[in-house]
Amino acid sequence: MDEESNHQAHTTSNPPLEQSGPQLTIQWHNDRALTDTLVNYLMTHPADCRVLFYSDSKKAMAAADDGPSGSDKGQIYGVLAKLIFTDHVKYGPAYAVNAKKFRDAVCNCIGT
Repeated sequence: MDEESNHQAHTTSNPPLEQSGPQLTIQWHNDRALTDTLVNYLMTHPADCRVLFYSDSKKAMAAADDGPSGSDKGQIYGVLAKLIFTDHVKYGPAYAVNAKKFRDAVCNCIGT
């Protein structure tokens, strides 16, 4: 092995687990249970809705009896992703490997 290929062998690494695997597109419109779970959660967790949808930054948010599920939107998206995908037949195994992608998918779903 020459020095160049020896260097490449030591510096080449496998992609992180969260970046590996096939492209997976969540079919929100084909699986109503995904959207139903999301909407039902939001309807029963007004404190999370205030964090996710509050847009008037000049006024303080109204106090709530219950606290939000996270201190920021990202944490709440993570809670939602866990609720929706952990036990899902199709998406559950992929969620177990890369929860961040599913958190981002929830964010994209809510944001569109």
